[in-house]
Amino acid sequence: MNWKEELGDKIKTARLNAGLTQDKLAKKLPVSRVMLGYYEKGQSAIPVNILTQIARALKVDSFTVEGYRIVPEEYALKPVLAPAQQFVFPFGEERRFTDASVKIDPTEGSSGGVVITAVFKEPRSA
Repeated sequence: MNWKEELGDKIKTARLNAGLTQDKLAKKLPVSRVMLGYYEKGQSAIPVNILTQIARALKVDSFTVEGYRIVPEEYALKPVLAPAQQFVFPFGEERRFTDASVKIDPTEGSSGGVVITAVFKEPRSA
């Protein structure tokens, strides 16, 4: 079974579980019933935007095919970012950290720019 057939089987199973006919599902999508049939039989590749619309219409959070999970954006995991930290450094003074040092100097002239010099320690070999 190729990936298109595998995906088509999953769409058909989800459609039947939702109690919808191909015709009723196609009316919720920008594709015809005939095209939906091609997708379900694995006879045509499904554009990702159509696949996510199918998932939404069937209230399915994802389709997994050959180990790849295709997820509508609203179900995708959102990265958790650490809160930003702010440091204040006086000009010309080097600050040392565990793995790096940082020094900030004003540029010459009146441009208002700065030069940031960061030096990182090389990782030690075991």
